Amino acid sequence: MFRSEQSNEADDEIDSRYRKQLNLDLSQEAYALLQTLSAESGKNMAEVLQMGLALYSVAQEANKTGLTLGIVHQEKVIQEITTS
Repeated sequence: MFRSEQSNEADDEIDSRYRKQLNLDLSQEAYALLQTLSAESGKNMAEVLQMGLALYSVAQEANKTGLTLGIVHQEKVIQEITTS
């Protein structure tokens, strides 16, 4: 076995200790959206979901402090993202 193969196996073993698997029940529409976002971004579905969780976390923390997360174009709010 080459050194790089040993490193990859060790990295996989370490990653598996810190990762959890999750089964999801999605509507057809949600699954289709996830597929589209994955294809358009070049990320796998897990990465898309992780990014979504990160964004949700930012929005939720902002809401807790009275702030909002939004999409702004030329100083005009296009869309506000709320968690409630």
